[in-house]
Amino acid sequence: MVLVGVVGGTGGCGVPLINYLLEKGYSVRMLARTPEKVTQIDNKEVTVIKGDALNEEDIAEVCQDVDLVISCAGGGPGAQIMEKLASNIVKAKPKRCYFITSLGMGGSSMTINLLLGFFLGRQKILDYEKADALMLKNNYTVVRPCHLKGEPVGDYCATSDTGMSSKAISKTDVALFLLNCVENQEWDGMPVQLYNAACKK
Repeated sequence: MVLVGVVGGTGGCGVPLINYLLEKGYSVRMLARTPEKVTQIDNKEVTVIKGDALNEEDIAEVCQDVDLVISCAGGGPGAQIMEKLASNIVKAKPKRCYFITSLGMGGSSMTINLLLGFFLGRQKILDYEKADALMLKNNYTVVRPCHLKGEPVGDYCATSDTGMSSKAISKTDVALFLLNCVENQEWDGMPVQLYNAACKK
């Protein structure tokens, strides 16, 4: 049985991701500050750990003996949690990890990086940049979706190319990409930009 650890499982990407994982027959171990918010809490294949992503021991518990860890966490407005979360995951040493950051990180789009800095603040973007770099340095995967908005289309454009259209992709389609990476290791240890399926060549 495949066991997937999930951080940020009650958010916009996390909820559909966990639903996809369960539909596929996988088991899920997830971290939640408020377990009662977990809509799948009664499913026998879901283990909920009450804790905080900034707590090293809590992350270590999520990561222990899992086949893959997926982080969908992002923090609310003004929150700067990404570097600390990435550091906690690196210390836990999971075999594989897929970590969502954002298009614009790691030189993937200077225009979007500047826009994000204007709207969200440079300190928050710097936090994302540090997390992005730390995960790649430790041979984990960073997932950089463009603008998260809209209805799912059941597809996506995953690419190593940068500077493509910023046409929005739904959070559910990001979750679909993450689901497909559980058994497909094509993107392991690499940065991947995620765009709307309309961007496919």
